[in-house]
Amino acid sequence: AWLRSHGDIVPAIRHALRAGDVDLASDWTVEVSADLLATGQIETLRYLVEAVAAASESVSLALLTTWCYPILLTDTHETEIDAVLERTLATVRSLPREAADDQPWSSIPEAMHESSEELAKQLEVSLGFRHGDIDRVLSIVDSLGDEQSESGWIEAAAGWLLILQEQPSLGEPLIEHWAEYAFLPENPILAIQAAALGVTATAELTRGDLFRARVTADRAANLLESRGLEMVPQSAVCSLPIGWVAWELGDLDRAEEAIYAAIDRIDLSGDTPFVTSAHVLAARIAWSRGAKDAAFITLDEALVTQAGRRVDGPFLDWLTLERARLHLLDGDPAAAARALPDWR
Repeated sequence: AWLRSHGDIVPAIRHALRAGDVDLASDWTVEVSADLLATGQIETLRYLVEAVAAASESVSLALLTTWCYPILLTDTHETEIDAVLERTLATVRSLPREAADDQPWSSIPEAMHESSEELAKQLEVSLGFRHGDIDRVLSIVDSLGDEQSESGWIEAAAGWLLILQEQPSLGEPLIEHWAEYAFLPENPILAIQAAALGVTATAELTRGDLFRARVTADRAANLLESRGLEMVPQSAVCSLPIGWVAWELGDLDRAEEAIYAAIDRIDLSGDTPFVTSAHVLAARIAWSRGAKDAAFITLDEALVTQAGRRVDGPFLDWLTLERARLHLLDGDPAAAARALPDWR
């Protein structure tokens, strides 16, 4: 308590753990999480959360919700990301509504959960987005009715998926609230600002505004670099529009630099939309370099994630159509036809 009262919160949490006061350590970890994220101490927060979770017989919903942030903001294998998100979702669903709502939500990194019901929807949307399941995401957006989610992420996840499917007119209105929220003072997470800029750049790219897309994507990358956060996964995501713009302009060197600095980290986290986009871009760069076999191999690598999850739905369609496109460029329409499934 003396350490806590003198502002030495991290040593205080470690001391509480050594003393066996796990509940106190958990409360303090949740309390300090926003400050640690705001100052870029993401690895420290992850260490504390995981230390407390390992010592706990029953991990609180507030700590699980806090755990989602460092998991998503550090290089983490997709199985671990999904496990934490699914565990948190299962916990919020298993608790009585009153008990779930009675959490110290004002202390978690984003004080944006009006209710446990909204938290559950945000977790559902995050899992649906990661797996490229646009139907699942849109159904949750529809369940909001005329209401708007507090941070706007529920709608933005759907908008981002639509933008990646080259439907910016449908997707952009859905990201507006989240993009505004990202830059509000109550959001302490710089990576969310970068991600909001990244999806905005992707929308601009899809609309054909290459200059604006490049400026916006560079702004996102510079924002993270200015705070020493260039290694968070969101930095890799911001590299995608940078790479796509460079490829569209014929600057293969810059496109290659952008994508190959990011693709391994994107593959690690296993977000289907980003894995697909990264591999299609890498395949186009390889094809433009004359490495035709490498282009096809790169597309095939995106069909199954590192955890063994098969890509399906619209992102499988994207990979399939890209393979057919390359066959057509190679002057082989028969191979292009064989690459297409029977969609009749």
